[in-house]
Amino acid sequence: MNSAAWTSPPVLADDLGITRQGVRAWLKRHGYPKDDDGFYRIDAATEARMRAHFAARKTPPPLGPCSVDECDRPRRSRGAELCALHHQRMSRHGTLERSLPGQNQRAKTHCPKGHPYTPENTYRFADGRRRCRRCRLDRAAAAKRTRATPA
Repeated sequence: MNSAAWTSPPVLADDLGITRQGVRAWLKRHGYPKDDDGFYRIDAATEARMRAHFAARKTPPPLGPCSVDECDRPRRSRGAELCALHHQRMSRHGTLERSLPGQNQRAKTHCPKGHPYTPENTYRFADGRRRCRRCRLDRAAAAKRTRATPA
């Protein structure tokens, strides 16, 4: 055959709008050999098969809706049941329900130092915040010791 009947992976890749590696992978997967120079030379029949193959995959089917009731957002990806918003909410909070501001703080039962948040050990501010009374006393005692030490 003459050289005009052949095409190369770079030319076909540019024409199809895909990567050269994608064309080479398809040729390798379907058992097309390289020529003596180590190059793929694609004949007209193979080119037609490749065009049909990549044209069928050019437009993926639309993603279905999120599986949460009354959510009309598209799913995050194929095989996923949730949209991006509900997936993020589930991964961060472990639930699909909306959380109220400060709910994560109210769920804590101990301060960072390990003291329990009991009514006797909890100081509440007027705006609803709470602090560990034992930790406040410890900080005050440390500050007093620092001030009492001569410089």
